[in-house]
Amino acid sequence: MHAMTVQETKVVVVAEGDSPSEIANARGHLFEHFIARLSARFGFTEPRRENLNVTSNGIELDIVLTHVSNGRTVLVECKAYSSPVPAKELVAFYGKVHARRLAEPETEGLMFVLPGLTSEGAEQARTIQARDSLFRYFDADRVADIARQLHLIEPLPVPLRDRMLVDPALVVTEHGIFSARVVLDIDTRQGVEVVVWGPVPVPEPVVTLVAADRYARGLPIVAYWGTSGVPPAGVEADLPVLVEVRGGESGLDHRLPAAAEFFVGRERLISEIVEQVGAVSSVVIHAKSGWGKSSVALRLKDEIERRGGCATVLDTRAVSHHGYAAAALRQFVDQAATAGLVTLGGEQSWDGVASAVRSVGDATWNTSGRPLLLFFDQFESVFGDELAARDFRDLLLAMSGAGIPLTLGFAWRTDLADWSTDIAHPVRHQILAASAVFTLQTWTEDEIDGFLTSPHAGLSAGTAARLRTYGQGLPWLLKKLAEHITGRSTKVLAHQQLDVAALFEQDLAGLRPMERRALEKIASAAPVPADEAADLAPAVVIDSLIAARLLVDVGGRLDTYWDLFREYLISGQLPEEVSSVVRHLRRGWTPSGWQRLLPYEAMFVEIAVATATVLDLDGSLDELFDQIGISRAETLPKGSQTGLSWGISDDADMETNLLKIRSRESLRTALAARGLRLPTTVGELAETLATIGVYHHQTENGVERWRCEDDLPEVAQVLTLPDEFVQDEQRVALLTRILPATDQLFQHLRDRGRPEVLTTSVQRLADEATMDTSVVRVALDGMIRYREARVQRFSVDVAPADLEHLAGHARITLLLGWGPKDDHEEEIDLRSLRWSGPPWQVYQRVAEQFSQVGEDKEGLITTLGALPFAARFSGGDSSFYSLAQAAVEGRTSVLAAAQAFQELADRGLLIWKHEIQEVWFGEPELPERPSPIGDTAP
Repeated sequence: MHAMTVQETKVVVVAEGDSPSEIANARGHLFEHFIARLSARFGFTEPRRENLNVTSNGIELDIVLTHVSNGRTVLVECKAYSSPVPAKELVAFYGKVHARRLAEPETEGLMFVLPGLTSEGAEQARTIQARDSLFRYFDADRVADIARQLHLIEPLPVPLRDRMLVDPALVVTEHGIFSARVVLDIDTRQGVEVVVWGPVPVPEPVVTLVAADRYARGLPIVAYWGTSGVPPAGVEADLPVLVEVRGGESGLDHRLPAAAEFFVGRERLISEIVEQVGAVSSVVIHAKSGWGKSSVALRLKDEIERRGGCATVLDTRAVSHHGYAAAALRQFVDQAATAGLVTLGGEQSWDGVASAVRSVGDATWNTSGRPLLLFFDQFESVFGDELAARDFRDLLLAMSGAGIPLTLGFAWRTDLADWSTDIAHPVRHQILAASAVFTLQTWTEDEIDGFLTSPHAGLSAGTAARLRTYGQGLPWLLKKLAEHITGRSTKVLAHQQLDVAALFEQDLAGLRPMERRALEKIASAAPVPADEAADLAPAVVIDSLIAARLLVDVGGRLDTYWDLFREYLISGQLPEEVSSVVRHLRRGWTPSGWQRLLPYEAMFVEIAVATATVLDLDGSLDELFDQIGISRAETLPKGSQTGLSWGISDDADMETNLLKIRSRESLRTALAARGLRLPTTVGELAETLATIGVYHHQTENGVERWRCEDDLPEVAQVLTLPDEFVQDEQRVALLTRILPATDQLFQHLRDRGRPEVLTTSVQRLADEATMDTSVVRVALDGMIRYREARVQRFSVDVAPADLEHLAGHARITLLLGWGPKDDHEEEIDLRSLRWSGPPWQVYQRVAEQFSQVGEDKEGLITTLGALPFAARFSGGDSSFYSLAQAAVEGRTSVLAAAQAFQELADRGLLIWKHEIQEVWFGEPELPERPSPIGDTAP
């Protein structure tokens, strides 16, 4: 038997039961009894339980003991988890002990943590014990020492020659306490079996329970007692299959991620992530399906290798084995060793996460600043397997505490149906909490142009122009559409509905009925082990589907080429946000003022007419609604005859109702000035807008045609509005566009040292301040109007109206009037203030308090509503937002806006991340708020 370095002992508690709750209850009682036996070693009385909680993550037990000799009260907290416990749990428990000492100064504290605290927590525990003689901390090793003293751990009765034993465990059962070890093959260092023994013969139920526990990893169990139990020879381990992600062979291959040589854009994101590699334990990249996560991972691999580091990107759809995480780590370390970046120690074990991390921790790393990245792609597939997901979680946490210069990476989709109920939901949040998180956005206009004009794409100017219209900034969709429209005539395209379902049907058009049925069966069960797929379809059919690239083989498991294609095969439907690519909304819908002047239903009229214009669709308004998939049941129950709603409701507060009434009456007044009456239905509204020039409507040969100009006119261009509404719109523009952009640019310039004269360009300012060029132009407008700044070109002042036409690369000079500043004056950045809770709850609580006294002292409520908070929207957009801004955009009171935020939070549609002071409109991925620069409709 080969000797190994000392390893921590696991405590495995297994129990029988007819239901998960019965098993959890039995495990809790067994663990409590086990702790009582250990406590008796120190002369304590029988414990009194205060709390017992058993979850999939582990067991938590709080008990109170009394010392027999001196009568002192002893508080005991026990935690048995699969991974190290964070230091905050130690701090919390020590706080309880101190609180008890206020009444009983001699109270003792015992903390049992299995396997132990993190390295930071263990160091804090040692410091506390050195200063507090009444506090003791026990990790797995110390628990094992006590168990040996109590003769709960016995030596293995039969020596195993040419075998390596790892992962010692103490198995607690109702039949007694037994010992266990995992046996490794000498050559492969992979587990081949688990041996279990004890002071009495191991009962058959114990063998069954151990085999079912994650400790056994699916390995065969061999029970020993005395000299019996000779293990069977030649046991072969079922090794995990590791599949590396590969890129497409062309720039238009939409079935595979972009290879590094075809990658376009996102260079700033790549640079930011690479800078985190080596500095953090883990990075997470998440976004909706098809937004380019896998392509980014391959580009990261390329960049890291160019810098002399080592990177691997694995497709985790191949995960079918409990030992995958450890096997992935071993493969990566072998690659790093081949590259001369690490020298492994003599004793290695790769059976399980704990032993693998120990082996890596004992190695000598020769990175010299060269980055190391082990990346797990398609990770949403792992969340369906709780044991596998916890293995990856444990790998991350163990690596974090081991000081290993390797960063793990994860990429997963955020648009799955229900993130909150999957079995690995807590694991996902634990990974997020321990990681630097990056959310992909859609391609910018510059990135779209970069792709369309790339020589790898090989697109004609006409094709590129059409793709700009349809693509929505989604990499997969641009590639898919390029494949679809290349070579087709403009006339044919103009009469086609280019929706994703139609494109998928095009993929399926050449299949025989047998092939389609086979594809649907495999999709319903995917990913399917290849040897099981034969039960679903004949091998020749499967081979034909693979040849057509509709199925892919990922490590011996079959899946569709894309997850949204799989969802379409199963349900015949797609998520709403990707179901159609033909819905369009003209730029400027929000900032133009139409959204606030018109009733809610007006947006659907705009979508229908704008889309008909882009795709050259003809028909009545109702026919257009049907063609582009606007659901009548949910939005327009009577189609064009649906009555208009103005948001006036008995449930709304008075201020909100007054604002809605003001909008309606402003429109009534403006239309009356042109001899028109206020419309009452959707159809009447569309005809009225056509009459004043917002749309064009005509009928030729019995066919209706609705069209619009490319640019949406400003409200003031076609209607004379009351002064009160005009002033409201000026306030909206100030709060929603000008001031936020101005403040962001102002903060950037202040951080640069408050320059009085700066030679730059719009593009350079955008790059330095991480802003879009269009937003920089708005910010410069605000700087001129509100910050006493001047923008000059060739020593001539540039007027705000000319900023829009200023080329991005054109050199400009900024003259900034900062004004006097006291040396002792501290500039206050309101964005650095911390909210004591979700901003909408804080606002409602304060508003309620002041409503009771009938006053708002010094405008506190008004100020509170205007205070900014960070908001991260789906698609990765982030900005500062305020309740006042939400109120003016939605034309409601600030209180109504706060209540709307609370409703969204109650429904799980947004989350307040208190630690980082951010509102997340996503995770899961959620509908975005209206964008003032968007050109496509949801």
